[in-house]
Amino acid sequence: MQSVFPSYLNGVDLCSFSKLPFDSRRCCGFFTSPGRWMVFKTEENTPVWKISRSKTKLKCIVEKRTFFGFSYRKCGWAMQRSWRIRNLSDSCTSEKKTDTEFLSGLGEHQSGIGVCETRTLPAVLSIADAIDSLRFVVADLQSKPPILTSGILRFQVPLAPGIRALEWLQSQCLCPHLLPRCYFSPRNSPSTGFGFAADSRSAFNGIAGVGCAVLFKGFKPFSSRDWRSLRRFLSSDSPLIRAYGAIRFDAEMEPSPEWKSFGSFYFVIPQIEFCECPSCSLLAVTIAWDNVSKWKFNKALGTANQAICKLSDQVSPKNARRPLKVLKKEHIPCEHVWHESVKRIIESLKDNQANDFSSSESQITYSAFIERMKLSKVVLARRTELEVDTAIDPLTLLASLQEKDSVAYQFCIQNTDGSAFIGNTPECLFYKDRFTVISEAVAATRPRGMNDKDDFQISMDLLLSGKDNLEFAIVRDSVRQRMEMVCKHVEMVSHKDEIKQAEVQHLYSCLIGQLHNEANECDILSALHPTPAVCGEPQGLAKDIICQTEMFDRGMYAGPVGWIGGDKAEFAVGIRSSLVEPCGYRSLERYFSQGTRFYMYAGAGIVKGSESASEWMELNLKINQFESLLQPFPPLNKAINVNAIWARLIVEECCRLGVIYFCIGPGSRSSPLAIAAAENSGITCVSCIDERSLGFHALGYGRGSCKPAAVITSSGTAVSNLLPAVVEGSQDCVPLLLLTADRPPELQDTGANQTINQDNHFGIFVRYSVNLPAADDKVPARMVLTSIDSAVFRATTEPFGPVHVNCPFREPLAGLPDGWKLDCLRGLEAWAAGSFPFTKYMKNNFIAVSSRTYPIASEMREVIGIVNLARRGLLVVGGLHMVEEVWSTLLLAEYLGWPVMPDILSGLRLRQIDRGSKDNVHIIDNFNHILPSMTAQDILSPDVILQIGSRLTSKGLTHFLEVCQPLAHILVEEHPYRHDPSHTLTHRVQSSVMHFVAVVKAFSTPSQSHDFSEKLKALSKIAAQEISVHFQTQCSLSEPLVAQIVAKSVMPGSALFLGNSMAIRDVDMYAEGEVSNCTAPVLSVLGVQTVGNRGASGIDGVLSTSIGFAAGSKQRVTLLLGDLSFLHDTNGLALLAERGCQPAVTVVVVNNFGGGIFSLLPVANTTAYSIFTKFFSTPHDVSIHRLCLAHRVNHMLVKTNSQLEEALCFTRQQRQSWVIEVESNIEENA
Repeated sequence: MQSVFPSYLNGVDLCSFSKLPFDSRRCCGFFTSPGRWMVFKTEENTPVWKISRSKTKLKCIVEKRTFFGFSYRKCGWAMQRSWRIRNLSDSCTSEKKTDTEFLSGLGEHQSGIGVCETRTLPAVLSIADAIDSLRFVVADLQSKPPILTSGILRFQVPLAPGIRALEWLQSQCLCPHLLPRCYFSPRNSPSTGFGFAADSRSAFNGIAGVGCAVLFKGFKPFSSRDWRSLRRFLSSDSPLIRAYGAIRFDAEMEPSPEWKSFGSFYFVIPQIEFCECPSCSLLAVTIAWDNVSKWKFNKALGTANQAICKLSDQVSPKNARRPLKVLKKEHIPCEHVWHESVKRIIESLKDNQANDFSSSESQITYSAFIERMKLSKVVLARRTELEVDTAIDPLTLLASLQEKDSVAYQFCIQNTDGSAFIGNTPECLFYKDRFTVISEAVAATRPRGMNDKDDFQISMDLLLSGKDNLEFAIVRDSVRQRMEMVCKHVEMVSHKDEIKQAEVQHLYSCLIGQLHNEANECDILSALHPTPAVCGEPQGLAKDIICQTEMFDRGMYAGPVGWIGGDKAEFAVGIRSSLVEPCGYRSLERYFSQGTRFYMYAGAGIVKGSESASEWMELNLKINQFESLLQPFPPLNKAINVNAIWARLIVEECCRLGVIYFCIGPGSRSSPLAIAAAENSGITCVSCIDERSLGFHALGYGRGSCKPAAVITSSGTAVSNLLPAVVEGSQDCVPLLLLTADRPPELQDTGANQTINQDNHFGIFVRYSVNLPAADDKVPARMVLTSIDSAVFRATTEPFGPVHVNCPFREPLAGLPDGWKLDCLRGLEAWAAGSFPFTKYMKNNFIAVSSRTYPIASEMREVIGIVNLARRGLLVVGGLHMVEEVWSTLLLAEYLGWPVMPDILSGLRLRQIDRGSKDNVHIIDNFNHILPSMTAQDILSPDVILQIGSRLTSKGLTHFLEVCQPLAHILVEEHPYRHDPSHTLTHRVQSSVMHFVAVVKAFSTPSQSHDFSEKLKALSKIAAQEISVHFQTQCSLSEPLVAQIVAKSVMPGSALFLGNSMAIRDVDMYAEGEVSNCTAPVLSVLGVQTVGNRGASGIDGVLSTSIGFAAGSKQRVTLLLGDLSFLHDTNGLALLAERGCQPAVTVVVVNNFGGGIFSLLPVANTTAYSIFTKFFSTPHDVSIHRLCLAHRVNHMLVKTNSQLEEALCFTRQQRQSWVIEVESNIEENA
């Protein structure tokens, strides 16, 4: 038997044969017959493959058997190690072209492009206005084209924040002009103890792109030549011009058919981008041309114009799941083969002592060769192929992943044939900012616990596991060594920590280095990829073993995914990922009419001590995030009883309407609803034993997301406990959906246990109330759907507010079978086969159209006339709910030039300042201090007051509005309620802020006196200096100083939540307005979101509301409140402990051991001390530290201003929520 390599295969890697389209792959051995045949043999000398050469291609005859672990001739193994691909086949380059052509950026270029420039256009109100601005720019360029032969221009339009980039991308049509598509979101809120990488990337929450300005796609490994071609279109002067894409795990291998359209690497500079920032959004168009590449300016401009014309100005996320049927599910390898291959590797790793094999040895075993090479780890992967009968948009799947696990990287690369590579990965490969490089080591996996206690125990097991620590040490040390190849200094910032996702947790380490001057992104990629976390150690040997063992093409799974910019770059590791392709993906027109095929990938690290069964379970755990979202709907007719079918209909209809956050209280009567919610993979569920805290938590979610959360409770007083949250939501127009279980009618007024009258239980405090009949198969089930549709519509239509759906259930409840008739399901066939609500309510969304088309009524002409004639106009801004309202108000203030007096909850009282731009917004921070002054009263005689938002915190400002007597006092508010406690309004405009501002900007010509604003600003500056001097002379930490320090600590992209009583008043009085510099200067001022419960202004439920607000807004929250308010909601600590992957909340409790506000009121001086103490100041000796300890919540005590500043800085870097207790004294603050 000869060991001869056939001459006609010279230069071809043996592994390339594994890319041929057959199922049994990766079998290796030694060769016989130097002529036409190459025979692969196993240890049993049984022929497995016979490969012959025909005239045009290799022909394979495959016996359906798969073997792992072979004996090797020494020369044969050495030959296979040396056979690397010299020239990859160019067969992939003959790929069929699409109708849309792109500028290819690859190739040899002698010089850079002529211009790389970013131009920022004036800020606008809406997406429709932004599209108009881009269209005008393109038209202007057409008439005045540049004379340069090459270049890249980016035009970006700032618009209101609050629109999710992924939702914008979902709303765009899938047409050739808007393909390819890409999406990338950084790990904005890292679930680690170290936030270095995240802090440096906080400027953007997500970036979505459609179309292609420049395409970089190759079929050979990404090289320095390709990097130079890519860098040609990038510049540090235009940092937002970026190339987004991915690289194959093993770029030396030819792609298999499913990965062929992506090539070896795939990068794109999008034609149109939507950038989601904390303080604003950006809609941009990029135009690139290069005459050398035969892509002239007119052609580039035409392509950009076609893309702009296809853009949608409506943002309507499509997150509802579609009913599906699983047609095929297959693991490659299967479980049996997996165990066999893992066991062989584990056996080889048990004794890793190198043996000396002499050249005379005729045979070297696979195990012995591993020992000789000192193999320490191999990462084996599994591909799960899942085919369903429904066309599923990959962005819908990604949106569901993001909703459940927002702290991870999310990415999507969808090319022109409809195939998409999506993922939800925790691991950062590297982040580069000029010469600073940050990388991470992530290894070992455990599931998350069912509760905080279980999660802690699992975390401890992970931290103390010998096997997991060995695996982690291999990865961490290897990453450090590889960083030292391109960096001068490498520092291990965290030696060993944990990183937590929604369903899994890992060991984690962060490393920071300084690049060598000559090193670049290509060098970093070459040094770090693939890491031992996805390949093994040593890299070469592990990679070969993977090549021999795995029977599929990894493609871009476990490869680098990210972007390269002018002087920055960021790449994640593409794990927890899936390739999604339409079953008829070669025909784009059939994309939504056929099924979908998913290739889901997961890997497990094999080291000493690994167990094949445990590793298989780990694979299942890792792909569960995808599989749980692709579970088929249980047929409606298979429900165990009629209660179950009604509950499923209620929950599914809520999900289709966008209500995907459920707050569930324990109880038996509500068990059908609770189980239906828990089993719906599109829904996020939280629980709490206290329904009052649960109601406020749902209220906070509604505040943060502007979408209702659903609350499920049992019957009886559990329902009544929701009343405080319902009152607050009703008074402050916050959407909320109450699903209350009840006893059936026959048990009412009978003395039945836990039975009260729940019909119209919340009276006038809900916008809509319906008492469903008890679940019954004699009632058409579609009645349930239409009732939910009506309730959610009323909750989300102005005026927003709570709605109540009372749901009686008879026994048997959940889990117990009871026969029912299928007749009640008639009329649901179309609903069950689709993904839309039963009844679709149409709203008049005229706000989305361009401001040039806004109608103006005769009443508004009068208001416009008043604005035009004002010489001493004053803009008063009350509490605003949405960031879009804050943005619109800023544009109005800049346009009018009037002085602005902002309420603390307006979003303008605390703000970021662009110190380099002209100050066009005249905000008067210290009006509370200057209004009582007689000098100010002489100056402050406005002729017109324009008030945006009705609720005001300051009594001084309210009093001023009563006595100033302007010619006109105009209030703009979207709801119809009468909010005029001083009875001073002369005009009330019921309109959205955005609509009103658009009309004012389109039709008014203000003529404001400049001196009026300057005098008020001068007075405010004097007051600020006096406050500063006062605090500098203080020795102790007073409550006003606490308020100032806490307000100043709020970072861009986070929010401040204020408790009632003294907390909100102190911040309103003493906070400095300028809290930070703008991270993305667009306007001269950008507001910082400040929130509070000011509907009924109670001190109850504040902690729970702030936690819900963090979940709804998906941003870190700092809460400032008093001790009595904290003690009033101690059950909220249970919600604080069960945070999961939601943004952290830092709670600052000012503990003055009683009700400090009452010492400032007249009752303190007119009431006997004993009465005042017992019934007003209510002193206590409760230990806040022990309360936190009992709930497993982090706590720290501070007593000085420096300690408070350090504590706030420390907690900003932590993944967990913290309670900071500040000791205070009532008498000193009085």
